Amino acid sequence: MLKPNSCAIDLRPRAEHSRIGLMRDGILTTIGMTAESFHNYRAAEAAVSVAEERKLLKRAQTTEFVITTRFPSIKDLRDWVYDLDDEVPKARSDELVHEVKLAQQASLPGSEIVAAVPFVLIVLEKVPA
Repeated sequence: MLKPNSCAIDLRPRAEHSRIGLMRDGILTTIGMTAESFHNYRAAEAAVSVAEERKLLKRAQTTEFVITTRFPSIKDLRDWVYDLDDEVPKARSDELVHEVKLAQQASLPGSEIVAAVPFVLIVLEKVPA
C-alpha cells in the first residue's frame, strides 16, 4: 500500500527483442536478435494500465533507454540467452550464439560480446483518494 504523496517505480525490459552483437570502440555491430516471448512484459504493462484506469496511480514520467550488457565469454552469452525465456527452443538460442561466435572469431581484437537490452522506467504517483 502506498502512502499519500508517494510513488511506485516500474523498471523492466520493454517488450522488444534485444540486439546481440559485438561492440568495439563504442560501436555495436548487431549480429542477431533475441527470440523471447513477451507475455510477462505485456502482463506488467496491463497491470500498470489497470491501476491507471482505476485511478489508483497516474503516470508522472516515462523514460525508455537501453542497457548494454557485456559478456566475458560465449558461454556467458549462451547462459544469459537460455535464461531469457524457457519457451524459446534451445536450438534457436544455440543458432544465435553460434552466429556471434563466428563473428567474434572474424572480428578485430578488442571486440566485446554485448546485448543491447531495451528498458522502460515508469514513475507512477498515487492518486489522492
